[in-house]
Amino acid sequence: MKRRVRAQALVEFALTLPLLAFSLIAMFQFILIFFVYLSVLNLARDAGRWVAVHPNRSDSTTISDLSTHLPSNLQSSNIDWAFTPPCSTTPPPNCPNRAAGQSIKTTITYYLDRTPNNVVFLPTTFGLSPWFVVRIPSGPIRYELTVMADPDPNG
Repeated sequence: MKRRVRAQALVEFALTLPLLAFSLIAMFQFILIFFVYLSVLNLARDAGRWVAVHPNRSDSTTISDLSTHLPSNLQSSNIDWAFTPPCSTTPPPNCPNRAAGQSIKTTITYYLDRTPNNVVFLPTTFGLSPWFVVRIPSGPIRYELTVMADPDPNG
């Protein structure tokens, strides 16, 4: 009788172990994606504040300044930056599209599936049947922030 109980426990363990392992790996995948989302959110806030304080800097200068201080889990090659209104060059004395008090929209888009730092390591869609399908986010993470330009302290 004792041998039968141990065999039953072994069979139950063998049936539940793959489901448990899959659940743990899927949770780890979602944790990584959420960590990247939080980093993109903080980067967008930092970029918005930087543009608000330095509205007269060109977008390329702003991007190069911000790229030097990226969070460690973000790759600069996976980021698309957008600032509205744009400031392509900085004519003296300032950027004409960004007057003090004007709204500036910062948009940061981070692509999870670009190499070399591909965050998604599981298949993006898988399931056991048509009614049980799991979809892992694999598209870009986009965050937009609107700030008001501060007055230029040098002007």
